[in-house]
Amino acid sequence: MTTHTMKALRRLVFMGVALPALLLPMAVAAQTAGSKAAAGKVVLLAGQVTAVNQGGQVRKLSKDDPVFAGEIINSGLGSYVNLRFSDGGFFLLRPETRFQIEDYQYGGPDPSTIKAGQKPAPAQGAPAPTVTAPLVTAATGKTSQTSRAFFRLVKGGFRSVSGLIGKVSREEYRVSTPVATIGIRGTLFTARLCQGQCADRAEINSRLKKAGVNGSSRKTILITTVDEGEISVTARDALNIQPAGVVFFTDEEGTVTTVEEAPTIEQRDQGLNPETCQ
Repeated sequence: MTTHTMKALRRLVFMGVALPALLLPMAVAAQTAGSKAAAGKVVLLAGQVTAVNQGGQVRKLSKDDPVFAGEIINSGLGSYVNLRFSDGGFFLLRPETRFQIEDYQYGGPDPSTIKAGQKPAPAQGAPAPTVTAPLVTAATGKTSQTSRAFFRLVKGGFRSVSGLIGKVSREEYRVSTPVATIGIRGTLFTARLCQGQCADRAEINSRLKKAGVNGSSRKTILITTVDEGEISVTARDALNIQPAGVVFFTDEEGTVTTVEEAPTIEQRDQGLNPETCQ
């Protein structure tokens, strides 16, 4: 076989096999992105952040990239990402966070058309919402297509400002964590998981001890703070309402402890407003 023939065969192998193999993940990603509306987009990114879809395909995120329901967002060491969702809500993810957009759909008005201070009102005489309760739009007072915002914090933490779904259809919003489920009532709040030997485990145990509770390096602790409004923290079927200015430590056994002072990490981030971090 001549050298010329060998080169031709290599070109054919590359064109016929290698190139399609390289293009397949991009084609699938494009098809996935094009087949459904984005849940939101990246408005700020510092460091390395990826999105993993339900098929296990990984894409590196950049500013203005869309994010979709079903994806898991992973922020790297020292990396931050701020996500703006289509209902006007924000999630500013801390470094080394694993956050899933479990189920998201929004069919209400453009949040930019809602004036500051204007609160969309629920429909008069509407039945109690179910998992598929429709969203009431502010502009018409009529229901639109089903809207919901279900998220899951697997690791790390975030600061969040609720969007229209959380303000109008509270039952259609939740953030699940390994120890508790968070619901909102139109608010600015934070949530962070201390798992294993997290960076400030000693400080967290000190806060717990001051509140009369023994800390442990083995327990997962959910730290929640509220700047505005209030949230609900449901652990082991017990509902706890957390108003602004109160700090909760919730452990994996469902024990909710009110502590006097937020950990240093939360105090340091208190001035960060996801709405303006763009």
